[in-house]
Amino acid sequence: MADLLGATHRLVVPDRPGYGASPGPATGPTGNADRLAGLLKFLGTGPAIVVGHSYGAAIAARLAERHPQVVSGLVLVCPAASASALGGADRALALPVVGEAAAFLVMRSLANLARWATRVVPAQRLSTLPPWVGLPADRVGAYAETWRRGNVWRAFAAEQRALVEEMPALDQALPAIRVPVTLVAGGRDRIIPPRVVRDLAGRLGQATITWAPEAGHLLPWRQPAVVAEAVRALGAVSRSG
Repeated sequence: MADLLGATHRLVVPDRPGYGASPGPATGPTGNADRLAGLLKFLGTGPAIVVGHSYGAAIAARLAERHPQVVSGLVLVCPAASASALGGADRALALPVVGEAAAFLVMRSLANLARWATRVVPAQRLSTLPPWVGLPADRVGAYAETWRRGNVWRAFAAEQRALVEEMPALDQALPAIRVPVTLVAGGRDRIIPPRVVRDLAGRLGQATITWAPEAGHLLPWRQPAVVAEAVRALGAVSRSG
């Protein structure tokens, strides 16, 4: 995404609290939105097009509702931003103790499996997996090492609990979002299926949907040009409006 948009856009790409280079405990959509608003004001960006993928879409929507002065438009990709996006697994992962234990076991197990796969499966074979699987071959090793070390599982569990707790308030606030919204969705997304995206579009006043029919949930990695074009198109709409 940065390679595609960096020459024409000023990009701000923060890690969420609890991940990467951002210190502090993980928080939910509201806490993330407030921190992001503070960052945009500190940097003096003016109203920005805010792009959020999956969990990040809930943060972006919360930002537009709580801090409309810093947002000119939203691009929500495979968005987990409405109550219809939550299933039984999401609610189970939000349970105290159970959520932490499940996150630890699943993330460490997947990391070990991915690490093994990168050693015994040729990279070109990984690259030919169906697009709906999501992650490109050159990202598998990086994810495996990140998930094997540190407390990423703990941040994931904390965010999951906060998402479930805060979703009713976010769901209720969706009609109050007044900026243009583009939803970018994968036709083969198993995590946020098309019906969820259509439901979200119906809750928003100024929303359009861009479909990537063969893409899965990790659409920005597999089809970044689709997302980049959505950002450019929404920027043109925001300027003309």
